[in-house]
Amino acid sequence: MKKLNEINIMTKIMSLKDIKKLLLEIFFPESCIVCSKFGEIVCYECREEIKKDKTNNENIKNINWIHANLSYKNEKLKKVLFSIKYYYLKLASKYLAKIVYEDFYNFLKDKLSFYVGQELIIIPIPISKKRLIERSYNQTEILIKEIVKEIKDTENLDLRGNIYIDLLIKNKHTIKFAKTHSPTEREDLIKDAFNVNQNYKKEFLENKIIILFDDITTTGSTFYEARNTLVKSGAKRENIFGYAIAH
Repeated sequence: MKKLNEINIMTKIMSLKDIKKLLLEIFFPESCIVCSKFGEIVCYECREEIKKDKTNNENIKNINWIHANLSYKNEKLKKVLFSIKYYYLKLASKYLAKIVYEDFYNFLKDKLSFYVGQELIIIPIPISKKRLIERSYNQTEILIKEIVKEIKDTENLDLRGNIYIDLLIKNKHTIKFAKTHSPTEREDLIKDAFNVNQNYKKEFLENKIIILFDDITTTGSTFYEARNTLVKSGAKRENIFGYAIAH
């Protein structure tokens, strides 16, 4: 009876969300999706190993405006990205954000130091309507929101209002890029794939610093096509930069 009263008191103090989390931890303990170690969805050791494996940005043409952080050759990183992108494990994005937020923050600081006083816009690369129906979410949108949240919590810089998820629209459904596709084939596949949302007037993009964000880049073709679309709608080419988590 005493035990029952203690449980009743605890449930009154705890919110429904906390109770749900507690029950999940008891009956379905989390384990690392990479190494299966119990504790976190992506454990600290795996996060640190992924974080150290940087890319050399090879095969990205004219990389002066595109930056990629991690090596996609890293099998552990592949597992995390695949889990988010194809296995609907959105919660893993929180842990990937812990790996990349510092690099993204430094990237922003570097760019903004040259463009003092100009407004920042962060645009996650959109997916087509067909892909959105298949997946029910855009992984790049989820990832950038988690990264920005991590920056807010650690650096006390709130960039949530700088993310524009509806500014760029992907109006063309493209097949998934295969390793066999040459850079020219990739450019042809992505050509004319984007439009700027008509709710945003041409003047809106003028004199803005624009960061295009994607999870993976191979040759930079998606970034180039997105940049060309924005330039046609009033953005300055020299004010647009691309950031990818992996290459």
